[in-house]
Amino acid sequence: MANETLDRKQATVGNIYCSLSQTLIQDIRPQLTFLSTFNIFLSITAFLGNVVILDALRKESSIRPPSKLFFRCLATTDICVGVIIGPLVVFHWISIMKDRWIYCRFLVAIIFVIGSILTQVSLLTSTAIGVDRLLALLLRLRYNREVTLKRVYAVLTAFWIISIIFGVMSSINFRAYLWFAYTVITVCLVTALFTYTKIFRTLRHHQNQTLSAFRQMTPLTLARYRNAVSSALCVQLTMVVCYLPYAVAGVVSQVLQDPGEPATSSVFLMKVYTVTLVYLNSSLNPILYCWKIASVRDAVKARVKKVLCRFKFQINSVSYD
Repeated sequence: MANETLDRKQATVGNIYCSLSQTLIQDIRPQLTFLSTFNIFLSITAFLGNVVILDALRKESSIRPPSKLFFRCLATTDICVGVIIGPLVVFHWISIMKDRWIYCRFLVAIIFVIGSILTQVSLLTSTAIGVDRLLALLLRLRYNREVTLKRVYAVLTAFWIISIIFGVMSSINFRAYLWFAYTVITVCLVTALFTYTKIFRTLRHHQNQTLSAFRQMTPLTLARYRNAVSSALCVQLTMVVCYLPYAVAGVVSQVLQDPGEPATSSVFLMKVYTVTLVYLNSSLNPILYCWKIASVRDAVKARVKKVLCRFKFQINSVSYD
């Protein structure tokens, strides 16, 4: 039964990504060329943008260390997307246009495993950021004692280990992997919904009356907390917007695409466009950090100015020589 499931999965993936007719390839070549160029651009922006964010977070002192660690983990996964997944996807599309089917199937297998791992870690980390904001609101003075760096490291390590195990399992037992993926997505969405609902209800209750639990929260502290919640929510919503079309496309392709049959242009293009939207998320996150977190924005501006000044100095030195 497991072998039959695996064969069915491999046939479906091969038909969608690596078994296109020459006529179909010629029809979609302009779009693949455009998407390849665009994904190269996304890989560069994802890498550079998140490297700058990591540097800014390293020097940022206003963000609590546990919260900073979650953002650093999310930025690291986005860097991996830009450095690993983006180029592999472009090579995959080039292999299709060049009729290199052996490379195509190998690239698809690698992309699927690594992409699954990074996707799961990103989704879990994004959800954990929201939970961290809720704990900061509820625990108040006990937050620093209860939410320690050691515990956050343990949580993130568990995220990576679990994601790697089930990412590898996707190439062995696809049915078990699907159950895990659906469970993770459901749990994360329900947790995020509960977390932000609880946060906004608590803040609204605080706005209507002065609670003893909030007497130590000054207007400035409250404003900073709301900004932190807003940034976390933006990251979560952006991820949902970028990932949801790909999940829907996966379900639709299972309905429209029969195993053993060649892929149609509509199914294939639906997949590649939604995949590009997923990778766009890694380039959008640095923009969200700079937009919603003023301290990170200031640190990024200072770093960019320093790099530009150094570059200008080197140009002037060469000119004088």
